[in-house]
Amino acid sequence: MRALHVVGEDLELRIRVDRRIVRQQQRAVGLLGVRLLREGLHQNSPVENATRFVIENAVEILVAGAMRLRVLGCSGSIGGQQNRTTSFLVDQDILIDAGTGVGDLSLAELTLIDHIFVTHSHLDHVLGVPLLADSVMRRRAGQPPIQVHALPATLAVLREHVFNNLLWPDFTRLPHPRHPVLSLHEISTGQHLRLGRRERHIEVLP
Repeated sequence: MRALHVVGEDLELRIRVDRRIVRQQQRAVGLLGVRLLREGLHQNSPVENATRFVIENAVEILVAGAMRLRVLGCSGSIGGQQNRTTSFLVDQDILIDAGTGVGDLSLAELTLIDHIFVTHSHLDHVLGVPLLADSVMRRRAGQPPIQVHALPATLAVLREHVFNNLLWPDFTRLPHPRHPVLSLHEISTGQHLRLGRRERHIEVLP
């Protein structure tokens, strides 16, 4: 899977999934590209209208390799059921951004999330992270922490301005410093990761 490309005001999400064809022993690649211009999302542009249609009709996209991509939100603002800020659920356990769309997941679905990729530190992409941690902390007792993956500058903002025991409790140390519900993990451009219950291949794009 390829994910997370931010250049200036443009947000590009790419997902690439490989699957093995048994008879031919070849690899087929399913490519899904979602390109959202953030400037357009904050304005009433045709891009926003198109993505709003996706949300209103609760479309769930099935991608090659049995990967499931669920669009939880892709707007730059809130207001009515059609506007939820950016968040995508990959399979059942990987979030790409954590905007207000995360709130549509049930508590049982939230508890299954093991990884969160944050593209950047704007509130419309991160506000679901602390709320999710608070919601599932007791239900995930005894499980590994939810891993939040982001560039160093984004993690620094989360540490200083979100999990600072002023705006929100520091869930990287709760319920116990040795067994927190959240852990923060730096990623870098060009890095390849394999994670999730289905061991999805994720590449951080420049």
